[in-house]
Amino acid sequence: MRKFDKKISMLKANILFEQRGLIKENINEEDLAEVKYDKPWKELEGYIDAEELVGKHLWFHTNRTHRNNGYNGMIGVYTSTEKGRKGSLTKKYTNEVRIKSPIYFQTSDSGSARIKKSKEEKGGAGERKLIAGVSGVVVPTGDGGSSGMIEAGFNPFDSVAPWFYLKNDADKKEIVSADEVFFHASKEGEWSFFIKGPKFSDRSGKKEEPELEVEPEADELELDKEINETMKKKNRILTESQKSQITENKEKAILESFASTFNKIKRIDESEINENSSDTYFETLSETLDYVREQVLKMGYTLDEDDLHFQFGTGGVSYGQTKSAVIPLLKNGEPILGKGGKPLNRGVNIVIYRMDSGRYELTFYKTF
Repeated sequence: MRKFDKKISMLKANILFEQRGLIKENINEEDLAEVKYDKPWKELEGYIDAEELVGKHLWFHTNRTHRNNGYNGMIGVYTSTEKGRKGSLTKKYTNEVRIKSPIYFQTSDSGSARIKKSKEEKGGAGERKLIAGVSGVVVPTGDGGSSGMIEAGFNPFDSVAPWFYLKNDADKKEIVSADEVFFHASKEGEWSFFIKGPKFSDRSGKKEEPELEVEPEADELELDKEINETMKKKNRILTESQKSQITENKEKAILESFASTFNKIKRIDESEINENSSDTYFETLSETLDYVREQVLKMGYTLDEDDLHFQFGTGGVSYGQTKSAVIPLLKNGEPILGKGGKPLNRGVNIVIYRMDSGRYELTFYKTF
C-alpha cells in the first residue's frame, strides 16, 4: 500500500495567507474600550463594566438570550473553579472583556451532540444549552492593543470540530489555552474571539485521506510466478546468464508497474487550480456570499449556512483583513456521506479580502 498526501488544493489559499499576513488579525481599535450600547439596545439589571472585574478569575460565555431580546450584556459572567471550569452564575453581564493566563477553554462534545439533535428534531437553531466558555484573569480592556491576535470561534454544529479553533486553521486544531483572549460583542449583536499565543490539544478536525491501494500489475504477477517456479527446482543450478535475465526482468517489471501507477494519480497543477477557482469583486459582504451561494447551487449543492454564518457572519471583514474557511456542501439539505455513513470531503474554500477601497475580493474553489 502507498499513502499519498493531497494538500495541493490548499496551495492558492496558503499563498494568499503569506502575501497578506493573515497570521495577524486586526481588531478595530475603537472596540478596545468597554461600552454599553444605546438604543435600540435595552438596559439590563446586572450589567457591569469589565473594568470593574479587573484582577478576578472568571468564566465567560455568549449570552444568546440577551442578544436575541435586544439587551446589553451579551457576555455572561460566572465564577471559575481552580482548574478554570465554569462555576456559579454571578448575575453579572458585560459586552466586552480581555483576559490573560491562566486561560482555559471549556467545551462539551456531548452538549454539542444534544444541540445538533435538537436542531434536527425541532429545526431552527436547536435547543441551545450553555456548553462552551473561556476562563481567565480579567485585565483592562485596552491593555496591550490588538497586535499579534488571531480570530477564533466555536460552532456547536461543526460535524468534525465542536470546539474552539482558529478561523484560518484548515485542520481546526482544538484550542485549550492561550496567553491572552479578547472577547467582544458588537453593536450588531455578533461575537468575536481574538486570541494571542493559542495552545492546542492533539485533537483536530482534519480528515484522514484514505490510503491508495496499488494493485499488482500483470507483468509483476507473471514474473513472481516465473521466479517461484525456478526456485522450486532446488537441485537445478542457475547459470549466470539466467540469474542476470531474472534480475533484468524483475527491474523492468518494477519500473513499468511504477510508471503505470504514477499515471493513475490525478495531479493538480496551477492551471487546474485556476480553472476550478474564481476571483470576483463585490461592494458588500452580503453580495459576496450570495454569489458563492449561486455558484454552488449551479453545481447541484447548497452551503452549510450555519457554518457560513459562523465563519463570515460574525464580526464581518475589516479593511485590509482576509478571512478564509472551508464550508461544507450539502445535498438536498443534508451532509454528503460516503460508505459507512462517514462525511465526505465535499466543500468549497472561500477566501474573502477587504480592500482599502472597501470592496471585497472573493476567491473560492472546490476542495475535491
